[in-house]
This record gives sequence, structure tokens and C-alpha cells, in this order.
Amino acid sequence: RESSRGSTSGAGARRTRWTLCAAEVSLAMAALVATGVLVRNFDRARSLDPGLDARRVACAKYYVETFCRTRDERRQFSIRLADRLRATPGVAAVSYSNFIPLEFGEGSAGPIEVEGYAPAPGEDMRVANSGVSPGYFDTLGIPLLEGRDFRDQDEPGTARVVIVNQTFARRYLAGRPAVGHRIHSGGAWSTIVGVSRDIKTRRLTEPPAPYVYSAARQTSGGEFWMAFFVRSTGPVSGVLASLDREAAAVHPATRGSAFVAYQDWIGAALYPQRVAATLVAVVGASAVLLAALGMYSVLAFAVTQRTNEFGIRIALGALPWHVFSEVARQGLGLTVVGLVAGGLIAAAALRFASSPAPELSAADPAAFAGAVVLLCAVGLLASYLPARRATKVDPVEALRQE
Repeated sequence: RESSRGSTSGAGARRTRWTLCAAEVSLAMAALVATGVLVRNFDRARSLDPGLDARRVACAKYYVETFCRTRDERRQFSIRLADRLRATPGVAAVSYSNFIPLEFGEGSAGPIEVEGYAPAPGEDMRVANSGVSPGYFDTLGIPLLEGRDFRDQDEPGTARVVIVNQTFARRYLAGRPAVGHRIHSGGAWSTIVGVSRDIKTRRLTEPPAPYVYSAARQTSGGEFWMAFFVRSTGPVSGVLASLDREAAAVHPATRGSAFVAYQDWIGAALYPQRVAATLVAVVGASAVLLAALGMYSVLAFAVTQRTNEFGIRIALGALPWHVFSEVARQGLGLTVVGLVAGGLIAAAALRFASSPAPELSAADPAAFAGAVVLLCAVGLLASYLPARRATKVDPVEALRQE
């Protein structure tokens, strides 16, 4: 009965269409805000300080267990290759380790005991660790804040030594000198000989955490693979081929793994953020497109249903601008309702989202502002065409159909 002759449109049908259209706009608003937050945080994450200098550094990973049978062979291979690379023209520093900072994946962690530190009940005393060679901190540009670096004399049979980061010193040795203190890890007691600056080990957005570096010359040999780092005096691309030739001269099995720029290697550290930002951007773009199509379709259908009404109004003296403004006002009203609802949804969702790092923000006003501006533009465009069409209604034709 609502859609019978003489009526322009059923009220119930109109309410359903307006509700669905406003819901599309609200979902588009929420998706756009999420996209803006993720994309802006991804840009910020790329500029976070990793605590090391990856410029002019080359890196290669060799699976030493596949071609070195014993622990001593693996240890001697690492020493020989490091010496050979160090003598290559254009090389400033060389080191090796069983861990690559910011490589995609997880590192190792083991239980520790700190002399003079009483852990709280249930406290997790596992600390991330890796074995590094002398020159590791210079090669990767990691400052030593106290003490000394590892030396070639730190070999099996000598007193075991370790270097800890500043977070380790603050947490376990607050108020006490770190250098000279002892910790128990890896089944033996070791003396702290240095304190290094904190670095990002797994993700650029990770919070500071305790870390222990052991002397690779003392503890290496049981690794499945070993990574080599080379700092060049000039552009790293100029020494990559030379480094590969020198590695092949030490052992032919190294031909399967080539040196690459360390900055390219650690690009995987931002892979999860990049994928999330891309996926949400696709969802946001799809939501905006659907909202625009939905709003245009609803308004265009409403204009078609109200053709007779508009014809009568124009015949009675209504100006085209009045008709245009009425249709446009409906479209903008739907946009405003959708923006308010979508903004509330996004704010509620972001309220429970924790920021992965102090430098990043889970609530970004610029993301909200950008979403509002974009959806207002979409609403104006989707409203303009049906409103303009409404002003072209011929009152004679409308009355003749009636």
C-alpha cells in the first residue's frame, strides 16, 4: 500500500535504504581510520632508531654445519674467513655472530643467574643472548658504554667473559658497577667486561629488553649457521663481489650464499607492519568504493521514485536549486550520520589497541581528520549526480505520467 499509485515511495523501504547506506559509510569510516593509523605508524616505524648503523654493512649467512664436521672445524672456518675478509681492499671491519639483529624470526634465550640478584617469585630469568666475535660492536656501529670489547685472546680455556646491554645493567645491577660482575649462563660463570647500548634485536617496535653477548671464540662451534658482517669504507655494493670470492677461496661450499647489503637483509623486520598496512588499505579502499556506490544508488533510486513529486514542485514554482539542495541534503545527512557512527566505532576499537612502541600511536587525530575529509568528498560526489538529475525533471512529463 505504501508503494501504490499516488505515493512517491514507501516510508519503510526508505528507512531501510537510508540505514544500510549510513552503515556502509560508518564501516568505511572505521576502515579508513584503521588504514591511516597503520600506514602512518608504518612510516614512523621505518624511521625508528635501531641502535645500530646498518649503512655500508654487508651480511652473509653460511650453514657451517653442512660442510664442517666438528666444532673445532666450524670455529676455525669462522676465524679464517674473518681474517681473509678483513684483508680485502675496501673493508673497514669484520665480525661474525650466530644471530642477525632485526632478521625476520626469533632469537635464542636461556636462563641466567646474576650474582647478588635475588629474583622475585615466579620471575622469568630467561634472557636473549648470542655469541659475537671481536669487532662486532664496531662493525655494526653499536657503542660500548662501559668496559671493553671481546679480544682474540678470549678463547676456549680462558676465563669466560660476556658483554651485557644497558637494560640488563639497569634491571639486574641497579646502583652497582656492571664491569667485573659475574653471571651464570650457558652452564658456566662469566665475568661482565663491557656494557653496550641497547639495540632492536627482533623488531623495530620492540621495547628495550636485557641482552647478553658471549665471546664467540669461547662458545662457538655448535651452531648450525654463522653470519658474517663486513663494514666497507665506501658504498657496500662495491665490495660484494670481492667478499664472495674471498669466501669461496676459504671453502667452496660458501658459493651458495652471497653477501648482500645489510639494510636490504633487515627489511623483513617491517614485513608484518607492511602486510597489515597493505591489507587494511585494500579493505579501506573497498569500503569507500562500496559506500560511494551505495549512496549514489540509494539517492538515484530515491530521485526516480520521487520524479512525480519533483515535477509537481517545479510546476508549482519551486526553483531547481531547491530541489537540488533537498536531494544533496539527504546525501550529506547520510554521510554525517555514517561519519559519527564510524568515528565512534573506530575510537572504541583504538581505545583497546595498545601501541607497539612509545614512538607510535594507536590513536592518530590526523587519521580521523583524513577519513572525514575523504568521506565528505565522496558523499558530495555521490550526492551531486542524483541531485543534478532531480533538477532536470520535466513537470509536463511528470504530470502526464500521473
